[in-house]
Amino acid sequence: MIHILLTIFLYISEPYQQWEGAESAYSNVFMQFLASNDLMPVVLAVSLLIWFTLLAFVIRLDFKLTRLEKQYNSED
Repeated sequence: MIHILLTIFLYISEPYQQWEGAESAYSNVFMQFLASNDLMPVVLAVSLLIWFTLLAFVIRLDFKLTRLEKQYNSED
């Protein structure tokens, strides 16, 4: 168990090295941003996109359920 934890720690603690493709000049600004070492904004954007998508899904589901409840109650 200690060997596995030590291996994981050493793997994580290695300095970040860019992949070979990141050194070439990108013509697209978006690709330059993604190839940079600072990936925290990318992670934040992806997580916010997921959360807003889930929020939209829940709100849409709530409207549909409300409509079905009204339809069910009006039939009685």
